[in-house]
Amino acid sequence: MRQPAQANTIMKNVFAAYYPPTEERLAELWQDAVIVFDASALLNLYTYSDSTRNAILDLLESIKDRLWLPYQYALEFHRNRRKTIRGQQREYRSASKVVDEIRKSVSRLTPCCRDRYIRDEIHQKFEALVSEAKDGLDKRKDEHESLLKDDPHRERIAALFGNRVGGPPALDQQDERATEADKRYRLYIPPGYMDSKKPAKGVGHPYGDYFGWCEVLQHSKEKNRPAIVVTDERKPDWWLIDNDRKVVSPRPELISEFEAIVGKPFYLYTFDRFVQESHERLRKLPEDAVLEAKEREEFAPALVSDDLFLDDDLESDVPEAGGEDKRGATTSGGKPSQPKSKLKN
Repeated sequence: MRQPAQANTIMKNVFAAYYPPTEERLAELWQDAVIVFDASALLNLYTYSDSTRNAILDLLESIKDRLWLPYQYALEFHRNRRKTIRGQQREYRSASKVVDEIRKSVSRLTPCCRDRYIRDEIHQKFEALVSEAKDGLDKRKDEHESLLKDDPHRERIAALFGNRVGGPPALDQQDERATEADKRYRLYIPPGYMDSKKPAKGVGHPYGDYFGWCEVLQHSKEKNRPAIVVTDERKPDWWLIDNDRKVVSPRPELISEFEAIVGKPFYLYTFDRFVQESHERLRKLPEDAVLEAKEREEFAPALVSDDLFLDDDLESDVPEAGGEDKRGATTSGGKPSQPKSKLKN
C-alpha cells in the first residue's frame, strides 16, 4: 500500500540530516553562510603546488568578509605550522630516496646490455630526467626550509582573517566545555571523540575539535547565519566513512545539532572538495588547480584505525554534496559500528 505523501514529509523532516541537501539549501549556504576553516584545512595549503595555493588564496581574498576563524583553530594552526612544514620536507626527502633507488636499478642494468641504444641513449635520457626530478625536489625542500624563517603563506592567511577571529575562552567556560566533551566522548557523539586518548596537554588536547565546534555554534547563533566548515580531518567523528576508507558525507548528528541550536543550515566540506565546489559556485579557478584538488580528494584515505570494522549491512543515504551515494559507517545513534572490536585512537 502506498504511503501518504504527508507521512513521507514528516519522516523527512524528522530525519532531515540523513537526506541529501537540496539544491535550494546548498544555494542558501553558498550565498549566505559564514565560512569557517579549521587548522587542518589551513595547514593543507602548505601541501599544494605554488600555483594552486595562490589561486585558492586569491579566491578566499575575494570572499574574506564571509570568513571567520575560531580561536581554537587559529591556535592549532600556529602550533602545528612548523610540524606541517617539516612533514613536507620529509616527503621530499623520501621521494628523493626513491628516485635514487630507481637510478641505481638502471645503473645495474646498462653495463650488462650489449645493445648500444639501451646502454647509451636510454641511460643518458634517464639520467637527465632523474637530475631534473632531484633538482625539483631539492628546490621544494629548500623552499619549505625557508618558510620556517620567512613565511609569506602565514602572512597571507593572517591578512585574510584580520579581526574575524574568535577570542580566547574564559577558563570557567573552557572547563565546562571539557566536562561536556568527556560526556559526549563516552557516548561517541561527534565531533572529537577520536581524539579522546590524546594527552591533555596545552589548550585543546584532547578537546580541540569540540572546543572549535562550540565556537562555531556560538558565533553562528550570535550572527544568525548558516555555516560551512572546511576541514582536512577525515575521521569518523566528523564524517560517515565507507568501507574503502573514503569520506561519504558529514555526520548527520553535526547537521542536526547545528540546526537545532542555530536554526540555520549547516554543511561540512573537506578542503579539496571545497575547492571544487567553490569553482562551481563562487569563482572560477584555473583548471590545473581544480584538477589538483580533484586528484587529492580521490586518493585521500580516511583516518580509520585498522581494527574499526565497518558494517557491510549498514547503509547511508547521505551523499556528499556533489558526490555519489555510498555506504556509510555509523549508526544513527552516533556510536560507530563496531561488531568485532573497540575503537583505538
